[in-house]
Amino acid sequence: FFLGLGMFFWNQEFRYPSRGNYTELFYPPTLSYYSAYLGGILLLYILVEIKSDLFIYFPLQLLGVSPLFFYFLHFLIISKFIAPYFGKTSEIEVYLDSEKFFLSYFLLILFCLLLALLLALIKKKYPKPPFLIKFFIGG
Repeated sequence: FFLGLGMFFWNQEFRYPSRGNYTELFYPPTLSYYSAYLGGILLLYILVEIKSDLFIYFPLQLLGVSPLFFYFLHFLIISKFIAPYFGKTSEIEVYLDSEKFFLSYFLLILFCLLLALLLALIKKKYPKPPFLIKFFIGG
């Protein structure tokens, strides 16, 4: 219901002049945004509850075990490697075309998944790390 309601009003609300006709701006959030968001989350919740043993959830489980580590790693890789590679500085904004963006995103996720597998192996080998390491890479 919520997803349908949000999708019904979605197109109309993004024509507001306060958004400058930018469709990617969600602020201030509107009823259609909340409805579509809530509907999408509830739909995903139902799908996961119905089939909770699918192999497709394995990568999400890997990344979800060490969220703080991947948050910092993601920020570091984007700010120190990806953005400067494409020419972004404090004075120059760079917007990637969709092919470069999706390729960069895919490679970043692939790198994070491989690192998550490595972290899982390290956690097996060293089951009781010091507190700060355990806090940073997850328990």
